[in-house]
Amino acid sequence: MTRATQISRVVFGLLVLATFFAFFVAQRLKNTDPLVYSVSIKRYISPNADGFDDKGRVRFRTKEDDVVTVEVVDRTGRAVRALADDERLSAGPQTFYWNGRYRGFVDSDGNKNRGAAVADGAYRVRITLRNSGRTFVPDQFFVVDS
Repeated sequence: MTRATQISRVVFGLLVLATFFAFFVAQRLKNTDPLVYSVSIKRYISPNADGFDDKGRVRFRTKEDDVVTVEVVDRTGRAVRALADDERLSAGPQTFYWNGRYRGFVDSDGNKNRGAAVADGAYRVRITLRNSGRTFVPDQFFVVDS
């Protein structure tokens, strides 16, 4: 048996062993208690200021106090709006609203700009718990339809 064959067998054996242990680590992670639960999203948003479905709502509960960032992300995972940015939240129910628009601003003359409406489509919420080092993206999503 050549040296190359021996090395390839050892590498193969190590890969099998690593896969075996990774399976058990993944199972253990699946069985840990979630830090974010009871997620509810009022999904349909029509950001046209007609008073009907002008904003959506996301509600969830956190298990522990933490510093939280809540972002609305597009299909590629790019954040289009931050609903909370490194805010210290107590454990319990949380509620945030999104108007289907990018972040508004105040111009140099003091005039308020509500921000441009995002493109029609589906948007997810990404909840990051900084102290716990975990990020959660619920299966539910917002649907923006102007």
